[in-house]
Amino acid sequence: MPMAFSGMFSGRVDKEYFVYKAGSGTESPSLRRIPTHDPRYNRGEDIGIIRCGDHGQFFLAALLFTSCNIREFTLHLYSSASDQWTMKSVPLDPSCNLERVDSKYYPALPHKTIQLGGNLLGWVDLWKGILICDVLADHPVVRFIRLPELMPGNYCHDSPRMIRDVHCMGGVIKFIEMEHFLIPTVEPTQEPTQGRRRPGEEANILYDWDLEPPCKEDAPDPDIWLKSFVGWRTVIWDRMVYGNCWNKVCKASYDEIMVPDPSHYEMLSELGDGTVLETWY
Repeated sequence: MPMAFSGMFSGRVDKEYFVYKAGSGTESPSLRRIPTHDPRYNRGEDIGIIRCGDHGQFFLAALLFTSCNIREFTLHLYSSASDQWTMKSVPLDPSCNLERVDSKYYPALPHKTIQLGGNLLGWVDLWKGILICDVLADHPVVRFIRLPELMPGNYCHDSPRMIRDVHCMGGVIKFIEMEHFLIPTVEPTQEPTQGRRRPGEEANILYDWDLEPPCKEDAPDPDIWLKSFVGWRTVIWDRMVYGNCWNKVCKASYDEIMVPDPSHYEMLSELGDGTVLETWY
């Protein structure tokens, strides 16, 4: 299986991409340099890889916004057979409704690229959602899957990598988030937009239309809820790639983890103020 990675040499700012192919049987391992094409994708997170056939052929793909036009992308595709890059304009599926919301809800630079099965790749912005494209289709279209809303205790995080992750297996996308669990302490001074839940309210199914951000003029103040720290919790959601909703698979919180052996939790005596240890006991 080929694996792509990037490297920076001799102090140069621009990066070069390589694909490593592991050896098998009488075939030796190999390292292949990929020709430079567009300096705008200079991070490993920007490029996904699709294996093609049984002879080691593969494609690399990068998906870039076309200037500031949210309705159109440019797909850059590298073929190992021709050793060349090609480009084509790819429209955004209009059902994504990105134009009607504030630009802060637009997907930005991906934190990772994942394989979704077949020729589908997903560019994951862990804050916002996943841009999906069949990169080998004759007339590809980009779809956008919004991730569940950020859990209330995570609004203070600068990077989502510590609290959120996404992967796909067997056509099922799984999403996990962990938070410091906060609960509302007073009633909000401003009601949320019609149809949207307050932070902390539970749901077992989130349809795509539930996750559409408020219109530009209807966005509520995100700080209208006063909150109190309780502990931590984690939630796992999943969905089919071509589905229309996220399903809550499971959730767990700090008070559900039992430590029956006193010698185990006594090792944590220097952490916190002891209240969590008392709960475990």
